[in-house]
Amino acid sequence: MPKCHVQELSAFYASLMKDCASAYPTLEMEFERDLNRLLTLVKSRGIRVFLEDLPAVGKHLDRCLDNGKYELSGLPLTKRYSGRVVIPKFLRGLYLLVFHESGCLRTDCDSQAIFLLRQVLLGAKKASVPCSDEKVSLEVVNFFEVDSSLPEPERFWGSGESEIQPDESLAAAEEAVYCGYSKSSVYAARISDPDPRKRARLSACLGALDKISSILATTLGPYDPSD
Repeated sequence: MPKCHVQELSAFYASLMKDCASAYPTLEMEFERDLNRLLTLVKSRGIRVFLEDLPAVGKHLDRCLDNGKYELSGLPLTKRYSGRVVIPKFLRGLYLLVFHESGCLRTDCDSQAIFLLRQVLLGAKKASVPCSDEKVSLEVVNFFEVDSSLPEPERFWGSGESEIQPDESLAAAEEAVYCGYSKSSVYAARISDPDPRKRARLSACLGALDKISSILATTLGPYDPSD
């Protein structure tokens, strides 16, 4: 991995920490320590800190926000501050604006702190840096493993058996599947609105949707959800 990529991302994070210090001047010293911790880890682990470690911590943060509590993860840069304080040493100042020392989400959590946390943790997630063939292959394998682990739906559309019987005519089947937006009973009440201008606007909109749907269906051909 060329050193220039590491240098560029290191400079990016140095600027990002300055932005954090501008937003929270009282935490300036903490952000300087955070930057030193980050760059020290980069010396031993290389660019993967920016491209892998920080985004993984960012995903963990999103899960914790969703669950309403910060949980230990064992990821790099997430070592707890102390035996009593569960949140990490790295970016502790920002974490404390979002979570209590026990890990519970604050009722008055600072939205700007959340924004800056995600900026720092996910800032290099989509950095355009060439990956090794081994990394690409591993990602492809992981993708297929996750995809194959997902449950197969019983039916793609609706539930139960199809209401269209084999002996019904094709025209009847097509009518049962799709009757058009402009003929839909869902919009019938609105189309009959006493205001003629509203009726005209809605009818024109639904007619346009019907035309677009027809063009797309003709262009793409029959759709088989099992493919």
